[in-house]
Amino acid sequence: MNILFSPIGGTDPVSEYNFYDGSMLHICRHYDIDKVYMYMSREIWDKHIVDNRYVLFVEKLAEVKNKKIECEIIADKDKVNVQEYEQFYWDFEKIIKKIMEEKKDEDKFFINVSSGTPAMKSALIVLQDLQEYDCELIQVDTPEKKMNTHTHEKKPDLQSLLEFNAEVERENINRCRKLYCPSISRLRQMNIIQKHIDDW
Repeated sequence: MNILFSPIGGTDPVSEYNFYDGSMLHICRHYDIDKVYMYMSREIWDKHIVDNRYVLFVEKLAEVKNKKIECEIIADKDKVNVQEYEQFYWDFEKIIKKIMEEKKDEDKFFINVSSGTPAMKSALIVLQDLQEYDCELIQVDTPEKKMNTHTHEKKPDLQSLLEFNAEVERENINRCRKLYCPSISRLRQMNIIQKHIDDW
């Protein structure tokens, strides 16, 4: 089983600006995900309860793939200050610990480090560095290879987003890549060694 943990961000599930997959859906598409844990802050949860958009798009992708993709929602309805890094470190540590305890040895675990706020992404990268989870960090490039342009309607036309999803309509290029982060402690050790060499 391929398992994904993903914060949900502003361009998920599909960008209202360019109709391309958001990072969560794109990883589900290209890594053949069987189960996705969706972490939702208050703002995202409020959107979810209006039209179930995040689950809906994953279910539509599952239909195309002729398989089942299980969605588990982690609703953090009290989380409104999404720019504060420290809270996410401790919250994500608990969530990932639980996922790691439940997954089987043969399961593959992926973490999306492209969706969500900068604080969420940073917390996930630091957690992986310190805990060294048996997982792969996945980064998804934007279609334009630059900062995302955000367009948000209060009630987006989900049918149009489904019909004109650019990943289906166009060449469907895989924008995912594994993120290899040099260990912070390893970098510190290298700096110490380099300092000793320079002093010698």
